[in-house]
Amino acid sequence: MEAELRFGLMEPGEEVEVSALVWEVFGEFEAANYEPRGIEEFRSFITPEKLKARSQEEVFFVLCCKAGGKIVAVAAARENQHLCLLFVQRKFQRRGIARRLVELTMERCRQAIPDLASFTVNSGRYAVPVYERLGFRATGVEQEKNGIRFTPMVLDLTPDRTNRRLEMREIGFYPADAQAALKQLPASAAVFALYGAEAHAEPYIGRTPNLRARLARLLQPSDKHPRRLQLAGRVRQIRWRLTGSEFESLLVQFSLLEKIYGPKVLERMHLGAPAFIRFFGGNAYPRIAVTNHPSQREADWAYGPFPSRAAAERFADEALKLFLLRRCTEELEPDPSHPGCVYSEMKMCLAPCYKGCTDERYSEEAAAVEQFLATRGDSSLGPLRAQREKASANLEFEAAAALHVQVQRIESVRALASELVRPLSQLRAVVLQASANPSEVAIFLYENGRLSGPQGFSMQGMRIQNEQSGSTSLFAHPMAIEPIPEEPEIKDQSSEISKGEVAAAVVLSESTAPEVTNEARAALPTKLARGVLEARMEAALAELAAPSGTVSPTIRQGHLALLKRWYYRAEARRSGEIFFPDAEGRWPIKAMLRGAGRVAGRMLAAANHSE
Repeated sequence: MEAELRFGLMEPGEEVEVSALVWEVFGEFEAANYEPRGIEEFRSFITPEKLKARSQEEVFFVLCCKAGGKIVAVAAARENQHLCLLFVQRKFQRRGIARRLVELTMERCRQAIPDLASFTVNSGRYAVPVYERLGFRATGVEQEKNGIRFTPMVLDLTPDRTNRRLEMREIGFYPADAQAALKQLPASAAVFALYGAEAHAEPYIGRTPNLRARLARLLQPSDKHPRRLQLAGRVRQIRWRLTGSEFESLLVQFSLLEKIYGPKVLERMHLGAPAFIRFFGGNAYPRIAVTNHPSQREADWAYGPFPSRAAAERFADEALKLFLLRRCTEELEPDPSHPGCVYSEMKMCLAPCYKGCTDERYSEEAAAVEQFLATRGDSSLGPLRAQREKASANLEFEAAAALHVQVQRIESVRALASELVRPLSQLRAVVLQASANPSEVAIFLYENGRLSGPQGFSMQGMRIQNEQSGSTSLFAHPMAIEPIPEEPEIKDQSSEISKGEVAAAVVLSESTAPEVTNEARAALPTKLARGVLEARMEAALAELAAPSGTVSPTIRQGHLALLKRWYYRAEARRSGEIFFPDAEGRWPIKAMLRGAGRVAGRMLAAANHSE
């Protein structure tokens, strides 16, 4: 039976054992990269006498990991911000001990420096890949000082929403006792990574609706299935992150693969560039064309994404039938001697090629096309509908009928572009998905070319609607009981809520909830609940919308392709909900709360069904 691991500070008298362990591991993995002078310098740094004196006189501490009463790993830090020792015996490596020691070290450092922004280490050559897995990054090339060779590295401790999805749990794996590792894995949806013994070997990354079952197939040999892929002999570490939806799984998988393969992740996950309609507004005689690579400098004139290039081409063709814009792709130099084309002969183009119109007239037509694309036809539909209503009110039925035909024609073209189609520079969306945490709904924000999230939205105090009742009101069917009395008025609802939240002792589906008395129903603080929930949603969006650095072309294309792939699925297969801002850029908070209620209701139904 494997000995239990215990973590704690180095105790008086353990300096000799700590020094011996560090020297043993150093000699096995690092000494070969050092000159004799460097080896002597390191040996003097870890003598028991130096360790004891440093612990008593400096801001220095040593954490130990013990198995069966013996020290098997150590970590040491000085000045509460620099990791100066991290050594694990060979047979205890690949078990997550190093990660746990670093976590405990940083926890202790944060107690001394609450706003600690970074944590540094000078890594030996062998340990660089290990520190990279722990989140450190090199800040310079390998250096040498007093014969000791090292690479300076730093761990950024400032909040980063884009890396939050990469926080993963890990355990060691031993083929001889595979069942012990598998028992520690949850039977839940997750993204996983399997690492081998070699530090530089590529991990096996996948996603699954049942982590334990999937890894049992990969890591447990079966006589019944001799041709099944078996990785037990190569895997030494398992890392995973639980996910609440396929959308989240794909995003986490993309983030992991992008860190390993860079731009090649797009090919591995089949994330082709989405199709857009480009408006050549910078041309003297604007036209439109379909492209898969819109320029970020002209993002205001790129409209999409469409489900496919064929869908974009169809919309472009049908939209051009409503206007007199040119179809030709040549650079025009208007000349009366120009022969023109078939479209000018059919009066489907203003024919600027042979000066069939003035430049001002063509500019007006181009501006109308630009507005049509930017508003998905609303710029044309609004005036026509108003004219139709006016003609009908004046009993001019023939004119009203003709206008109605025009309206129907534009509506048929408008239907070819989904609500997701909009100027690339203005493409913003909030996606609500089920969460791995049963008490939350996961929020994702697409903005500035990247998907941020998940950000948990707590369902505490929320009244989950009963979809079978036929009502869509979030507040129509109170599912929370034992309400907390109202607190004083909340002055700033955009800040984080810590007071006045409506708590629920129990949240039940309507089929199992006990009857709520009229007195209790009257006591439910509906108005406060609305304000609190709206403020909670706004705070979650503000957290996701905080600046997070530049976006690489790979991430920009990958995240947009993931959003497009999910959005254009058949509704029966598309889980979650999506919301867009209004014309003034404001989010429909109340509609989003109702959407969160629907997502939470489906989570409850799925949980009850699985039971």
